[in-house]
Amino acid sequence: MRDRMTFAAVSIVALAVLVVCAMSYATTRRIEVARYEVEMREELRRVASRLVYELRTAETDLQILVRSPAVQALVRRGALPVETFEDVERMRLRARAEDEFAAFHARRLHYRQIRLIAADAEGHEIVRVDKRGGDVVTVARDQLQAKGGEPYVAAGRLLKPGNIHVSPLTWNRENGQISRPRTAMLRFVMPVPSSASRQPGMIVINVPAETMLAAAFRAATPRHGVMLLDETGGSYLFDPETGMGRLRLDEPPPVPPEVLELVRSGAPAADVRSVGSFAVAAMSAPRSAIGTGRMQVALLAERSALLQAARLGSRGVALTGLVVTLAAVVAARLATIVHLRPLLRMNAEIRRARATKARPDLPITRRDEIGEVARSFAELMANSDALERRARTILHGVHDGIMIVDDAGRIDDLNDALCEILDRPRVELLGSAVARILPEGEATLAQLQGGPDEGGLIATEARRADGSRVPLEVSASRLGEGEGRIWACILRDVSERSAQEAERDCLIAALEQSNAELDAFANVASHDLKAPLRVIRNAATWIEEDLEGSLDEETRETLALMRSRADRMQALLDDLLEHAQIGRKTGESGTRFVSGAEMRAGLLALLDPPDAFEVRFCEGFDDLNLPEMPLKIVLLNFVSNAIKHHDRADGCVRIGIRDEGAVLRVDVRDDGPGIAPQYHERIFGLFQTLRARDAVEGSGMGLAIARKHIVKAGGRVTIESDGQGNGTLFSFTWPLRGARGDYLAA
Repeated sequence: MRDRMTFAAVSIVALAVLVVCAMSYATTRRIEVARYEVEMREELRRVASRLVYELRTAETDLQILVRSPAVQALVRRGALPVETFEDVERMRLRARAEDEFAAFHARRLHYRQIRLIAADAEGHEIVRVDKRGGDVVTVARDQLQAKGGEPYVAAGRLLKPGNIHVSPLTWNRENGQISRPRTAMLRFVMPVPSSASRQPGMIVINVPAETMLAAAFRAATPRHGVMLLDETGGSYLFDPETGMGRLRLDEPPPVPPEVLELVRSGAPAADVRSVGSFAVAAMSAPRSAIGTGRMQVALLAERSALLQAARLGSRGVALTGLVVTLAAVVAARLATIVHLRPLLRMNAEIRRARATKARPDLPITRRDEIGEVARSFAELMANSDALERRARTILHGVHDGIMIVDDAGRIDDLNDALCEILDRPRVELLGSAVARILPEGEATLAQLQGGPDEGGLIATEARRADGSRVPLEVSASRLGEGEGRIWACILRDVSERSAQEAERDCLIAALEQSNAELDAFANVASHDLKAPLRVIRNAATWIEEDLEGSLDEETRETLALMRSRADRMQALLDDLLEHAQIGRKTGESGTRFVSGAEMRAGLLALLDPPDAFEVRFCEGFDDLNLPEMPLKIVLLNFVSNAIKHHDRADGCVRIGIRDEGAVLRVDVRDDGPGIAPQYHERIFGLFQTLRARDAVEGSGMGLAIARKHIVKAGGRVTIESDGQGNGTLFSFTWPLRGARGDYLAA
């Protein structure tokens, strides 16, 4: 056996060393490839940074030029027709701007044109300074052009102050025609800041793209070929060996289509990928720091060069792994012979201790790995004993009864709480069947063990020693699998809770009966009070009809006042009954949902505001999905209150709703006389009005009804008004139920 174990150990070690060597080979290869990729990524970032530097230089020049006092003064004066005579001040400003443009031309050798263009429809050039063959040339007034049809001028008109537009690569155009020889341009456009609402003009710098890109890439000193793609399809390929490149606008670059597609989809962060025979590192670079648009920059390398470095680095690792494998075979054989003997002796001692149920005599005094294993095993046994004691403490410390039951339905263990609940000694219950304490113990246990929800609760009863029964809630959880599995059952005495539930049911029944009696009283009282009011109103009407020819004006007004008071009293009774029944109407929670458009139409139909009055709804109100009731009642009361108490014949009420996550925020704002702060709480009381009832017809119940509906729904209402004629804002929250989509449109 020892020889077989030695051979197995040596074989495993040898195999492990071979695997490690193979993994080392693969790792070395990955490291070499990764190193090469890191170099490409760093080189790509260096190239992109240099390109961005060149772009930022032009943007910085733009920011300086647009703040020039001469430029700002010229754009405020606008463009003049050629035949119009210039005043002295305008000529001085033009000369000063031309000098500033010429100074930038002298500093930036690759600039081609610097222009000040008016932002009018024709896009007239106001000042233009060109560079032609190394000479800086100021363009005369009669040679200035109208550039209003150029895309970069149209884009410049849309720029906000401080923003910059960098145009895609396009051919240079003079007087609407592509100039010869063809030169691809990058145009940097920035509006001249102005206090006026209309943009007066813009500065445009034309830079030959091929010249600028070649200078940027040469300064970055790349080792690999560089490709730049513009979003309009333009491309530029740079050869590091010659230090030159070629720009193409009307034809694709000479690279495989899959490489071109990869570069076009470049991410903001550099990444190296293998495409065919190429290793490609591509990233996206911003065309402007404070504008829009991006360009794709990529390095192209032969994939064979990348793999060559990996192969050279991996050969040494392979040879080293072979030597280590041979040495490991010999070392493993010798180590197995030396160290296996004490381990076998310790294993024999553990077997003896398990058979005798005694603590094993482990070699814990050894100072080697065998001693560490022995000490760890001894600590494991001590921890196991501590855990067992802790489990016992917990088992007997909980107030609920706990018993451990085997698959046969016999009690293997239990705690003291269960003995107290059943009023039985522990020795009597250990080993007994569950059916001894539960009248339907076997059926209950089978239901717990085989139910769909393990750990679910089952209500049952247990027998005490004196024959009495105690109500219990029982749950069971499986511990272990297979033949040795057991069940941990928790039995909770619910005698006190059952009594409380019975008392609660009695109270609920009494409350329901009281509410029913209150509803009946309210209906009867309302009917009994309304009947005399109808008699009074009908009597006034009959008197007026019978004595129509003999009544004077004062009597007619008295009868009309009598009918008005009867109508007011009837409305007051209706509102009082409505207020009392809020939240207690059958089916009130089952309101249907309507669109905002339907809600708006229903409100306007019920309000019927005066012709001079306007009720406005917020943008997007028609697209909302809202509960029809009681939200319509709340809005109707707030809006009608605003119309009724307005101090003018004309006015406006605005309704706004916005989503605040868990609630809807609803605002009702009017432009009426307002409500003094000392009345902000009073107006929500019953029968409260701030004006005489003869001046404003109403029951004084509208706001009370609205607030009660809001509070019942779980929201709150606030009021903002100073009472100084600045209007009133009623703002309330309406909680969203369930998913947020319940109240909002999809």
